[in-house]
Amino acid sequence: MRLPAATVLLAFAAGCDCGGKTMSVSPVISVNPTTLDFGVAKIGKTASVKLSVSAASNTALHLGALSVDSDPAFGFTGAPETLGAFGDATLQVTLSPTEVRAYHADLVIPSDDEDHPEVRVALSGEGATAGIEVTPRCTPPCAATVESAAIHFAPEPAERAVEPPVAMWPTVRLTSTGRVPLDVTRLDFAGPDAAAFSTAGFLSGSIEPGQAIEVPVKIDTVAGQLAYQAELVVHSDDPARPEVRIALTGELRANLPPSVCANVTRVRPGDGTAPLDYGADWSAAFDGGYDFTQSREVQPNSVVELSAWSSSDARTCTTDPEDERVGLTYAWAVVSAPPGSVAALTGATTANPRFVPVATGTYVLRLTVADVQGHSSSADLRLRVATRQDLVAQLSWTGAPGVDLDVHLVRPGSLRFGFFDEGDAGRTSGDLNGWAQLSRTADSGFDFEWGEPGPADDPRLNLDDTGAGALLENVSLNYPEHAAPCAGDACTYQVLVHYFRDARDAGAVSSCSVSGCRDGERCDCAAGLRCVADLAPAADAGAGSGTCRAAVQPTVRVFVRADPVAAAVVPLDTLLPADAFALGAPCALWHVADVVWPMRGSDAGVRVEVPGRDDAGYLSAAAVERWGYRPNASGQCVPNTARGGKPWFSPVP
Repeated sequence: MRLPAATVLLAFAAGCDCGGKTMSVSPVISVNPTTLDFGVAKIGKTASVKLSVSAASNTALHLGALSVDSDPAFGFTGAPETLGAFGDATLQVTLSPTEVRAYHADLVIPSDDEDHPEVRVALSGEGATAGIEVTPRCTPPCAATVESAAIHFAPEPAERAVEPPVAMWPTVRLTSTGRVPLDVTRLDFAGPDAAAFSTAGFLSGSIEPGQAIEVPVKIDTVAGQLAYQAELVVHSDDPARPEVRIALTGELRANLPPSVCANVTRVRPGDGTAPLDYGADWSAAFDGGYDFTQSREVQPNSVVELSAWSSSDARTCTTDPEDERVGLTYAWAVVSAPPGSVAALTGATTANPRFVPVATGTYVLRLTVADVQGHSSSADLRLRVATRQDLVAQLSWTGAPGVDLDVHLVRPGSLRFGFFDEGDAGRTSGDLNGWAQLSRTADSGFDFEWGEPGPADDPRLNLDDTGAGALLENVSLNYPEHAAPCAGDACTYQVLVHYFRDARDAGAVSSCSVSGCRDGERCDCAAGLRCVADLAPAADAGAGSGTCRAAVQPTVRVFVRADPVAAAVVPLDTLLPADAFALGAPCALWHVADVVWPMRGSDAGVRVEVPGRDDAGYLSAAAVERWGYRPNASGQCVPNTARGGKPWFSPVP
């Protein structure tokens, strides 16, 4: 029986006695596979596949001269003349297409297999060429034109301190559009400014069909040269487009100043309550002005944390168009503040400083950022600092460190320096001030229960300066109408200032004599100075020798219903000439103002009345008395009476 061609045949000689005759073993050929399809092969290249030829019997197989029938584009190598018993060989069958068309042929393999003297292997394939598509790409202000194959680079700065990241460069996309891999042999530049351009990453190689490679392209400007022109030349084995040229143009520009952002990111309130975090809110951040007066709550003495960085990404605001944040310098400053205010600004040359405003009112801070080339930009921040309570009295004094003034807030119906046993339930002080606060701390059995039960309508001494700090004090109260006298009519809160201590060094001032004038008056001192008697006993107003000291000029601002604009300023600073009121010596108690608060349920306005103010607005007859006395030359006013076994103050001559 004759078997089909190319089927593995095994013929064995049965080593048996067959009538005295010996059977011989015949050669058998096996070919695998019986057909070879090269698929798509690139024109100009040689594709190769393997073919196995075996001796499938226990005897040698002799091959004749192999040949290709029909198409010389096919070829082969590695065909032996003889294969040993059960031996095999691997042939390399090739296709070298020269044009775009289908290829078909037979590989003819002759042998001494009597049943299959000739085996044919069907060969097929298709010739194809590589294809390339070159697409310029970039983002504004760089401009890429696909139709004309061009890139116009964004204007480049004359100087850079930081190399821009490769991701920011424009790119040329190389896409393999054919059915066979595209070989990009090289990329180079041509034209008058070829040396100014370069690529990164891919320089040459093979790209599979349907795949693409992005090639970043960079321009390096030279200071002084204003315009640049060159071409990127892409060389490949696309026979239709062996060279593709992309026109490259660019220009020089002046360095730009930094873009500036600023924010209030965190506030630690001055009253010790929980911090307020605003770090995620940059909605108000825009160049030229940041008004945080409505979006940030800032109490006096709060720690305000500022930031110039909207993100950890150095390419975002604040940033420099050329160098991101490398080499940037920061300068924060307080350019506007309420009169008499002191504001501590730490870390003013960093991107994240801290600011501690003390006085109530509106502040303007300025951030100026400069780059390494000296270009700068600024942004102004507006902050409203206010104790968010209905009635606030703020005392400030300037130019007199070592002087301790105290602000007093007196509830309706109470006496000045009202003791703890004055008021409701015989235990509520009617006068909140620094001295009363100390006594309150020492005797926890008393408090400042003003109005209804609970702390919501009780007074608070927010700032108590002893003359070594910002020279500013602040006392406040919510719901003043809760006081009992306000139930049926408008009621009056007194605001007082007491000259408690003068700890200034007296060694550098001249001596004077309190004779023919009173303690705290000019006497025989030069203009602007007041004579402070060395002794001012309780029995008299002070006399004899003293020292000339600069008069202390206090200012009181009264704020109502959390408005940062003062309802009253005493003395007035808007007069021409400005009101020049001063306190001359310790123990002076100045009745600054009466705040007339409307009764409960009334929508009437708040009035601030100033004792001793004339029709023009000047304090022509300021209400000043002396409370307490000075027993020695220390300059400190001390209590001159006792209430409930505690030292207290009362008026003296």
